[in-house]
Amino acid sequence: MRPPPLRRARLGATLCAIVAVVVSGCAIGPDTGPDVVTGGGGGGAAPSSSSATPEPPMIEAPKTDLTWTECARATATRYGVTAPAGVTVECAELDTPIDPDRPTATTLTVALTRARVTDTPPDAAPVVLTAGTDVPSSRALLLLARGPGRSLLTQHPVVAVDRRGTPTSSPLDCMTRFERSAMATNGLAGNASMPQSERIDRLARAAASASDGCNETLSPNQLDFGVAFAAADLEALRIRWGVAHLALLGLGEGSDVVLAYAADYAG
Repeated sequence: MRPPPLRRARLGATLCAIVAVVVSGCAIGPDTGPDVVTGGGGGGAAPSSSSATPEPPMIEAPKTDLTWTECARATATRYGVTAPAGVTVECAELDTPIDPDRPTATTLTVALTRARVTDTPPDAAPVVLTAGTDVPSSRALLLLARGPGRSLLTQHPVVAVDRRGTPTSSPLDCMTRFERSAMATNGLAGNASMPQSERIDRLARAAASASDGCNETLSPNQLDFGVAFAAADLEALRIRWGVAHLALLGLGEGSDVVLAYAADYAG
């Protein structure tokens, strides 16, 4: 079930890794031209249209910010990368309802990572970065800060929000050692000479067992870790900051989260 939209929310979104395709219709055969109407009656004036592009909503610095602590070395070590030189990397946590429809029920903890440089204006509004489940947002932030994307930090701090259920944000841990090993090794589990039929059977049994076990462990919240709920975590961050809009940067699968946020909370 998707979280319901909140009418008061607004969105200022920047989308990455999204390709827009414009398709025009074509007709086969000779063009006979438009129909012609003859007579003395003059047509009315064509309706005027404005080509002015609406101004994007203003974004602002958080009114009630989170508690940030320095974490450059720990974050870089976690992902086996070099911490970007000259970049301040800080971490914080946000408690958010596991089910937005029941905000007073069980909560989970979402990890956030912020990057900024000396030139980042202290009152600049943050850009919120979200990536997928394959590449954690915090790792994507370190890579962005080491590459050409670093220029963004001279204008705005960037805050990465790790997806719920990933290792830093209330990780899901519902598989046994056998299940995890079988899936990680594609059924081989240290025996490279295993016959293919046995490997497939081992992998199938591990997958079925993990599905049953995780379904039982996560009940009744099995479906609360998808894109719509990742978007709900962004909305929880907006509310926590006390701002009217978010500037969002979606990388890879994170573009799905940005689109879900726009669908559920823009208005």
